Amino acid sequence: MVRKYLRNRPKTWTARLTKRSPVSDKPHYTGHRQRLRQRLLQSGAEALPDYELLELVLFSALPRQDTKPLAKQLIDTFGSFAEVVAAEPNALKKVPGVGDAVIATAILDRLLHHCKVVNIKGHSF
Repeated sequence: MVRKYLRNRPKTWTARLTKRSPVSDKPHYTGHRQRLRQRLLQSGAEALPDYELLELVLFSALPRQDTKPLAKQLIDTFGSFAEVVAAEPNALKKVPGVGDAVIATAILDRLLHHCKVVNIKGHSF
């Protein structure tokens, strides 16, 4: 039926109707982590929404998992990136999908945020 319909159309229409646009074999999220890292490096943390900053932090805790849904859920629960990082471990554990790896990452991020660079002259032992 379709072929018969296409045969009666002018050739230019047939070409448009039968040509397929190139479809990528890769899913749309391929390279998402790299794109986020590049945006962070090029534009700074201020250019990223809180959930994307949290995604970047969660990458190390959840290396083979999509971190966007969890990041958005944490932001919805606590209100901001700062509140998620400052949250108590027991409060974080109440959020589905949060385990020890996520909690440890949040604690490390909190510690690193409050670090100061100290220049030591001589030996540091």
